[in-house]
Amino acid sequence: MRSLSIALCCVACGGELQASNADDSGVGDTQAVGPEAGPTSVPRDALVWLESDQGLSGGGVVFRWKDQSGSNNDATSDAPTRPILVANGLHGIAVVGFDGNAYLSLPSGFSDFTKGLSAFVVVKAGTAPHPSNLAARVFDLAPSFGTLTDSILYVRYWPNGQDLLMYQVYAGGSPGPNVGAANAFTDGAWQELAVIAPGGDAGTSVNASLYKGGMPVATSSVLVPNLATRQSNFIGKSNLSADPLFVGEIAALILFKRALQPSERLAMDDYLKRKWAF
Repeated sequence: MRSLSIALCCVACGGELQASNADDSGVGDTQAVGPEAGPTSVPRDALVWLESDQGLSGGGVVFRWKDQSGSNNDATSDAPTRPILVANGLHGIAVVGFDGNAYLSLPSGFSDFTKGLSAFVVVKAGTAPHPSNLAARVFDLAPSFGTLTDSILYVRYWPNGQDLLMYQVYAGGSPGPNVGAANAFTDGAWQELAVIAPGGDAGTSVNASLYKGGMPVATSSVLVPNLATRQSNFIGKSNLSADPLFVGEIAALILFKRALQPSERLAMDDYLKRKWAF
């Protein structure tokens, strides 16, 4: 049997929250994190690799979530909209809590997805108001705030009473087609959600697929994102002020700027399920 313990260092000293494992003999070992923790078949070229068992800085709230990909795409926050540090979120490991008033920001960049896009999130959606025809973001990548021009959206969307997981790309100021899966979010339950969108020339149509727990739940046409420097990039927040903020908890968010091969997607799915045991 393994038990899980949490060690929290002083934020003022630059400390980070880290998880460690201890077996019944009382001998502890540091838990592997990031791409190095996976089997050799897990791809190592992520653009963003956030897992909450390492890299969280904060005391009660999250100041910074350190990117483990090597791309320096740390997620950060400012008062008073900092996410909550949920100390015993998943199997005793701290996770990032979004209470409908919090979000994280990512650095500028995210310009070229002509080789495709793949994203994985380990999430527990919270019960939240369902404002008709508005969308709470898992992530929103856009050149500027206040507009969806050339944005890349991965959202929980409530059109006309439905509850959808949706991926959509805007071409300039025009919304492209979207791929959506009804009832993909299960409130109060940990789950893995993913999207795989092939690459191509910017603005061309490709068939993207959504996955829940490693199983395909929807496939439809979307656009390859335009080449653009995206400077307004959020986890849990929209670039439109009318949209609600995300409610729930996130243990992992991993983004690639290419479409993973089927074997790579399966390896990621296996890695996340084994590591987070949901």
